Amino acid sequence: MRSSNWEIYKSFSKSIDADQFSRKDMKICRFCYVEGWGEIDWLRPCKCSGSMLWVHKQCFNSWLGKASGKSRIQCQICRFRYRKVLFLKPWKEWSLPDLHLSFIDILELLFDAFILYRMKFIHTINRPTSIVVKILRTSYIFHRFGFYVRAFSAVASSFFSVMIIDAV
Repeated sequence: MRSSNWEIYKSFSKSIDADQFSRKDMKICRFCYVEGWGEIDWLRPCKCSGSMLWVHKQCFNSWLGKASGKSRIQCQICRFRYRKVLFLKPWKEWSLPDLHLSFIDILELLFDAFILYRMKFIHTINRPTSIVVKILRTSYIFHRFGFYVRAFSAVASSFFSVMIIDAV
């Protein structure tokens, strides 16, 4: 009985085209672990090798939307900075930016405008003050800078789209 199973296996393996199912051409997505062949819908975003080499474009974009700040810029395994291409969306895909402004954000925007207008920004920074006030002012400036970067990103993403390209 054992030899008949071997004969069935040999006849089956001869009928399969070896080029079509070559192990070296097979790709496994590092996120969903689905195997596949071919070039369509596959991405090699970094210099990782082995089972970490390939991802589906859709899986990678989904993961990128949920990833932390540093993980959006570079691979956390091989430290390769992702290659990004910015392109203008078709005008039919443009949308109004969703800024998620809270009441406090609106008050801070008004306060920023007041400071810039009334106290003449350069004069406010150069005026002599205690070290505690300087530390508080610096931390506030960094906080506001982060807010404006996020707001600018939200506005830009309603007109532009970013695509990650192969690392090769």
